[in-house]
Parts: sequence; C-alpha cells; structure tokens
Amino acid sequence: MFLLDQADRLYRLPGALFERMLLDPGGHPVRQFSGARIRMIDMLVQLENRQPIDVAWMSCHVLTFDASGCLDPGAFERHQRARADLGLAALSGTFDRSASVVDAATHFVARGGGWTPSPGMLQRLRDVALGKSACARLSLRRGPRTPPSR
Repeated sequence: MFLLDQADRLYRLPGALFERMLLDPGGHPVRQFSGARIRMIDMLVQLENRQPIDVAWMSCHVLTFDASGCLDPGAFERHQRARADLGLAALSGTFDRSASVVDAATHFVARGGGWTPSPGMLQRLRDVALGKSACARLSLRRGPRTPPSR
C-alpha cells in the first residue's frame, strides 16, 4: 500500500500499520496528515522467482484524517461499502440507470472515496511497486494517545 499526500509525496504504508490505524485510530495518529484527505493506492504485485515483474491489480482510495491526524475509519468503511454495493448491483443485473436519489447517494459516496491517477502518476506508482524507484516508508512518531474525534 502507498499513500500520496497533497504535495504528491509518496509513502509506503505497511499493511499491518494500516490495519492498526483502522482498528485503533487514536493510537496511531499521523500528524503530518492532520485535517487532510490523503490518496491511498493498494496494489497486488506479481512475482517471479521472488522478484516483482508486474502490477496485477490496483485500487485507489481516499483516506480522511481528523484535526489530530487520526484516520476516520467510518468514512473509509462507508466508501468501501458503497463501492461494493455498486459492484454487486452491476454483477447481479439489478443495476438500474434510472436510479432514485438514494441510489445516486451511493454513487456519490463511492466516488468520494476513490480517485484516478494521471498517466504520469500511474507510471510512478508502478515504478515504485516494481522496485524501479524508491519512496519513503510511513512511520509514526509516538506521542500521547489521541482519542478519535467523532
């Protein structure tokens, strides 16, 4: 996983750290992201002889951080649920283009939780994922525990 800040600085986000941020946001604030919406990229990299050879899958999300730098897991879950609902509706054949306002709200929520990288950014992401370029690893500076804002 990778995070991309407002200045297009790229950070590697270990999956275990992201899991802890979701489960205990107050215990894992990222002060540099305080009050921001940060782009996240989740990638599945194909390996051959333990070497990365291709990006097999990529998904782009937006993470919301409160004023203390704590991840808002509720916003992330709402976006993920809306994206899943839209995908399942399309697969099941229940997707109706003349959707009601409620269905339009699902589209709006899903769209707010995702983004599409430019061709240049896509190449940069692929290069980092395949080990052709380096990026910083996100680290949390430990400080006092911050309760999540509600």
